[in-house]
Amino acid sequence: MALPKADLRQAAVLFGSIKSLRVSAAAEAAARAQGGSGAEAEGAARRATEHQDDELTGVFDRALESVMIDLKRGLEGEEDPFVRQCAIIEAKERLVDVCGQQAAEHCGELPVSTSR
Repeated sequence: MALPKADLRQAAVLFGSIKSLRVSAAAEAAARAQGGSGAEAEGAARRATEHQDDELTGVFDRALESVMIDLKRGLEGEEDPFVRQCAIIEAKERLVDVCGQQAAEHCGELPVSTSR
């Protein structure tokens, strides 16, 4: 038993929604900084969008990789179904925490207190 695909998909959708908000905000801020209209503003918005998108994709990918490695280690050799289920729930919680951290950053509510 590992992290169900449906749970991974839900975490990815949630993170994707938050990423869309942050990327959109970065594009708007870059366009405003360039005067709000014209080719320069559009270019700045496009560069900001690409940068923010790449950065946030990396955040999620690194978090997912870390969670999956830790989950695999936690499940190796573990026979107790309750301990296994606990490890899976903890992995889900960590993915949701990453989404929450990004949402808090977007809203300007840092610092965020986390257990990780």
